[in-house]
Amino acid sequence: MWWGFLMIRRLILGLALLLSAPAFAQSADAGIPAGWWISIGDLPVETSKSGIVRTFEEVLIIDETGMVEDRIMTFGQPSPSNCASDPSLCHDMPLAWKGKLSVDDDVWIFSERVEGTEPIDRMEAGSPLLRALAILARNGWRVTSEADGQRLVLDAGDGSPERVFAKIDPQTLKRIRAAFFVPQISAADHWRCFLANAMAGNAAFDTLGGDPAHRPEWFDDFARGASYLQALRAIFDTAVSDTDGATQTPPLDRRLVAEFDTLGTPTNAEDRDALVKRYQQLLMRIYANESDGAVDLGLDEAAVDALKTANAAMVDASQSGSGLFNDLYCLNFRAR
Repeated sequence: MWWGFLMIRRLILGLALLLSAPAFAQSADAGIPAGWWISIGDLPVETSKSGIVRTFEEVLIIDETGMVEDRIMTFGQPSPSNCASDPSLCHDMPLAWKGKLSVDDDVWIFSERVEGTEPIDRMEAGSPLLRALAILARNGWRVTSEADGQRLVLDAGDGSPERVFAKIDPQTLKRIRAAFFVPQISAADHWRCFLANAMAGNAAFDTLGGDPAHRPEWFDDFARGASYLQALRAIFDTAVSDTDGATQTPPLDRRLVAEFDTLGTPTNAEDRDALVKRYQQLLMRIYANESDGAVDLGLDEAAVDALKTANAAMVDASQSGSGLFNDLYCLNFRAR
């Protein structure tokens, strides 16, 4: 059990801090693994047998100073109507914990920990259980770095399963998540397999067993297009007053919806109607291969073409029961 040794090391670190604060700060900052880290390993419990309803992934967001947000990525889509009926659907990545990370060689030590209050799961018992399973629920972990520092294995030192996290670009995660929603399939059954294929070729994710052959060459453009459609739909949820033109902001926290320079929150009904028309014309291009050329879609042609290609592949998969779309999403469509 290494935890007792960790406590001794913490006392030594405290003494070092008093004697040489500037030197210690420089050493700790140098070892801070800044970035977004998504869980790709097993959980300590089978959540389906523990009262947790919602499928999720844990995401650690660490800045250069060591401040950490421990968030739970869910697969619900926040909207005013969803939020009104289920408070856990007001957020797409609610906060489990936040705190301060210090790194001492291969040990992570968390301080200044504060537990989040946002509901995570639909069931009342689910949120506290998910927070109890989160990384920052513990004071410290022993960490092993793999894949040239792009994958981290965390050991609590108490015999519980190791936790595994892979580094991922925030924009990439937003796009992949948006692409996952396209066929409207179960996250519990398909997300991890889809993630493995979407990140195939990235060494940080190779433990998931993704197949590069199942990642089509148009995937990046498709994911960018899917995230654009998602961003447009999110804007439609913004309520616009017909009387004074003021935008009413709903109580939603969408951290996993990508931002685009060509999109902005409408300030009046006319602006909103223009975005609705853009959305409709984009769908016509994807599904009917026609649209009003006078309408600026706000999306590059490569992404539009990839959305069309993906739609055709999905139709083919539903009819033939096979194909690249099936492979990418790990589906078993039955041929009609």
